[in-house]
Amino acid sequence: MERTIKQLIFIALMLIFICIHVQGLFHIKYEFPLHGGVVYAGKPTLNKNKWLDGSYQAEAEKYFNEQFGFRSTLVRLRNQMDYSLFKKVNANGAIIGKQNYLYEHNYIKAYYGADAITDSLLIDQVKKLKYIQEALQQKGILFTVIFAPGKAAFYPEFIPDNLKPNTYHTTNIERYLYQCKSLSVNHINLHSWFNYLKNKSPYPLYSKYGIHWSEYGRNLAADSIINYVSTKLQQPLPHFSFGKPYTSTVMQGVDNDIADGMNLLFKMPEQTMAYQTISVDKKPNDVQPKLLTVADSYWWQMFNIHISEHIFSNGKFLFYNRECHTENQPMQDVGMLNLKAEVLNSNVVLLLATDANLPNLGWGFINNLYKDLTTYSDTDKWANADYINRVNSMKAYIKTQADWYNGVVKQAQEKNISVDSMLTINAAFTVDQQK
Repeated sequence: MERTIKQLIFIALMLIFICIHVQGLFHIKYEFPLHGGVVYAGKPTLNKNKWLDGSYQAEAEKYFNEQFGFRSTLVRLRNQMDYSLFKKVNANGAIIGKQNYLYEHNYIKAYYGADAITDSLLIDQVKKLKYIQEALQQKGILFTVIFAPGKAAFYPEFIPDNLKPNTYHTTNIERYLYQCKSLSVNHINLHSWFNYLKNKSPYPLYSKYGIHWSEYGRNLAADSIINYVSTKLQQPLPHFSFGKPYTSTVMQGVDNDIADGMNLLFKMPEQTMAYQTISVDKKPNDVQPKLLTVADSYWWQMFNIHISEHIFSNGKFLFYNRECHTENQPMQDVGMLNLKAEVLNSNVVLLLATDANLPNLGWGFINNLYKDLTTYSDTDKWANADYINRVNSMKAYIKTQADWYNGVVKQAQEKNISVDSMLTINAAFTVDQQK
């Protein structure tokens, strides 16, 4: 009897091994691919050097470990067991909140102010935003910062109690909003607006299982942004026409993105969400300004409904200021672009970030553009109104400094030029050194 049991176990194990091997070779049964940032190793190439130094063996081991049959199903089975038995999530940064609300840890940190940056850095960034806004405004370009909502700030009541800190800090979003208002920096405060709509909206603005605003919430945000730009430019723009909302328990778009990234064997409990059909309402006198957007992943929902193509003239989306995406064109590396030229070739420049990304607002875009706008070549700086104003202000200041001004007069006599010309040379040199 004991021998029979051992034989049956051996046969069963061999059958399992054979099935896995056959599935890996021929993919007889379709498996749903794993979601999230899954990057599979490429098939290794064999050569003498790789074989001798052992790198081929290491690459081959990694490749075959990722390609064996039913791997996706077995990964989902493991994840399901961890979730069902221990409430453990095998997804980077994901947190299970109360009533199964899912979060990402960075948004919880942002809500409690645990990621607060220094006042000096924040104020410096806002001053640069103000300078960029005014410099672009002189060229007829609208520059606006959009503060997108964060899920933890929208649903703080479902954050796990063990993640609540003993002390609270003023959040980056509160401080950015205060400084932007103080310096009159153009901004759209969708963060506060979504909280205002939370108990007024007939449909969820966030799903339990997603990290981004819901598909329905995205529609509200898109309409607000389009109206804002149209009002600021004092020009009519095309609009999206949203159909009557319909409800469904089948999640669409990003409404299930954290749960998808958990790669479970079974779906999470159903939630009813709202969706709308989208069409474009374009009138003969509507204009389509060229748009450049620098944003985090929240803008993907806008990009995917073709806001850049249907509402604006086909502009660029700089994803985290790393990848440049344009409708119907291959992705480019942002480092390959002439940033200043791209900005000056646009009619509208939007910078969007959620509260979790405010510690690194702009991802280098603000500093790089500020540097480009404040660095003038000898051929174009005198065509810049801001530069001329700075030089004139410095000339007026030099006249109030007796020793400096007397020195300028003496220099003018030695070089046989007018005092005003020598004054301009001194003022321009000083302004250049300050920059």
